[in-house]
Amino acid sequence: MLLLSVFRIIRSGNRPMKRLFIMISLNIAYSSAELFVGVFTGRVGLVSDAFHLTFGSGLLTFSLFAMASSRQKPDGVYTYGYKRLEVLAAFTNAVSFFTPAAVFFMLLFNWLSC
Repeated sequence: MLLLSVFRIIRSGNRPMKRLFIMISLNIAYSSAELFVGVFTGRVGLVSDAFHLTFGSGLLTFSLFAMASSRQKPDGVYTYGYKRLEVLAAFTNAVSFFTPAAVFFMLLFNWLSC
């Protein structure tokens, strides 16, 4: 249901969602090509970067679904509408990006103190 509404909104002419969908598509295509070349040539750096891009694509896809859901009209449960979903998606994306960075810095400080 939500997937169909995303494609319906993208087709309807919502410019920011079209741009985000194009960016996600390009990101997935690039990460797939990078994964294929990395596996074919045995380069670990390319494979790890492909997984990094895939993680980013997942977060962007989450944002796309939040943008589509936030366009719903208010109802009996959410009388002010669903607009706050975009804010919650942005917060979730920020936490998803900063958590690994914090873990890496903690590991770095732990490694430097030894």
